[in-house]
Amino acid sequence: MDRLPWDETGKILLALAGRDFNDDEYRECAGVFAAAGFEVATCSDRAGLITGTYGTRVSSTCSYGDARPGEYAAVVFIGGDGANVMADDRSARRLAVDAAASGRVLGALCAAPLVLARAGILEMRRATGHESVRDELVSCGAVIVDQPVVVSEWTVTADGPAAARDFARTIVKLIH
Repeated sequence: MDRLPWDETGKILLALAGRDFNDDEYRECAGVFAAAGFEVATCSDRAGLITGTYGTRVSSTCSYGDARPGEYAAVVFIGGDGANVMADDRSARRLAVDAAASGRVLGALCAAPLVLARAGILEMRRATGHESVRDELVSCGAVIVDQPVVVSEWTVTADGPAAARDFARTIVKLIH
């Protein structure tokens, strides 16, 4: 896959579960991306207000199906208790596939690598994720690496909230 010129866009899309995304992962990633000069947009299963596990409310600007990955330098899936529901969503999986096909940096944190795995993106790729999802990642063909953040070409995965800052910084470095 050819890398597209990243100076086309200064935006990063965060894909969140419509309910029960990880508040800390969202805040940490959004903060790192904003501090690096990126405009941060969000999408979910629907446009409108969505709520994290601990009550953080975020405005989702569009649904997974309406998101256009070519408009962003990266598409990043945030984990949390709702990640399994997000991974079951056909539109969320399609967003991941389209982002990968368009040569964008693709990220998934904590339980969110399930989205990439169920979309077939992690097959034969090095990856990590929260310990609760690792068996399924392996069953979908991922090669698990026991590190907090793992890079495989333009795909970045991380194992949980404690790795969120390094995960986001790694994505910024890949874009630049």
